[in-house]
Amino acid sequence: MARPPATSPRSLGAFELDSTLARARIDADDFGITRAAGAIAETGTVILDDATTSTRLSALAPWIHVALVRRADIHRSLCAEISALGGDPYVVRCTGPSKTTDVEGILIQGVHGPGEPIALIVDAW
Repeated sequence: MARPPATSPRSLGAFELDSTLARARIDADDFGITRAAGAIAETGTVILDDATTSTRLSALAPWIHVALVRRADIHRSLCAEISALGGDPYVVRCTGPSKTTDVEGILIQGVHGPGEPIALIVDAW
């Protein structure tokens, strides 16, 4: 079976796997996979920062976000995470899909950020 060149997206059946971010078609992407800076066990929060997250847009724009979290970077609580995280000027803490209501009280989920966040815990990179 012929393999596509390393610079082109690889076809895996019903979808393409592309390791580059195309801003022009970000709304067409079904999911994004990023490396997380860590996680908070107490709240189920995934931590994204500038230093370790390849691109926040890949984490926050697609409906499904898969965050790879190293087991060693899981903190017990928010206080433990804040003291352990360095001085990165931009940190996003994602704890499930966003929820908001309109004037009539109708709940809308996933308006800001992914609707289905997934944390995949790995032992090492």
